[in-house]
Amino acid sequence: MRYAESRQLRRETRPVTRNRQPLTIVRHAASPPFKYETRPRVVVELAQKHLFVILGNYRITMENYYKGKNIEEELERSKIPIQGLPENFLWMQVKGGSKMNNLLSHSSGILQDKAARAVVWTGAGVAISKAISCAEILKRQFSIEHQITQICYKKVEEFWEPKIDGLETIVVKRQIPVIHIFLSLDPISGDNQLGYQTLKSSRFWENSQSNSFSNKQQSQQKFKKPFKYKTKSSEIKT
Repeated sequence: MRYAESRQLRRETRPVTRNRQPLTIVRHAASPPFKYETRPRVVVELAQKHLFVILGNYRITMENYYKGKNIEEELERSKIPIQGLPENFLWMQVKGGSKMNNLLSHSSGILQDKAARAVVWTGAGVAISKAISCAEILKRQFSIEHQITQICYKKVEEFWEPKIDGLETIVVKRQIPVIHIFLSLDPISGDNQLGYQTLKSSRFWENSQSNSFSNKQQSQQKFKKPFKYKTKSSEIKT
């Protein structure tokens, strides 16, 4: 192809820029409260063509609301759902930003000084895994035999305030899981409650094995084949 022909072809295929109307972008309306659109579409309208452009991995949040205050239910020593707690025990409340070295050094120092003989580790939400790790490390460090684990929930209210007049305040109520791990160097009075375990006894595993054996027996009895009467060939008369 000659240079002149290629130049002429470029001119013919080049998009026309004369008499072009202004570009308009139309967005979708804001999504309803607390429902997100994961792949919103942006519609671009031109004079001659309609071009659809998809923006991926992007969210439209509530445009008419802003985040307000949070009200969380406070944890108290008297509301810990564990029976047989002593009067003098160390209560370690683990937060999401707490450092494990600081928590373990404080709790181990109190146990070494014999200021307390029992520790309760409490963690909520994101801090649950950190509370479990601290309890396991301390239990193996001091060979703590008695442990009780309980799980409960606490209420949290989130307030969303409107930016436009005429809209009401939105209150979102959530329940966040909370774990309490009680470790004691001394024997516990309420050792019959759920969540109790020791290092020496194998009562939990014995109960689980007996339950699994009984379940197997029940399943075998359920799925027995029905009895079928078999006739002998000699009894059949031709």
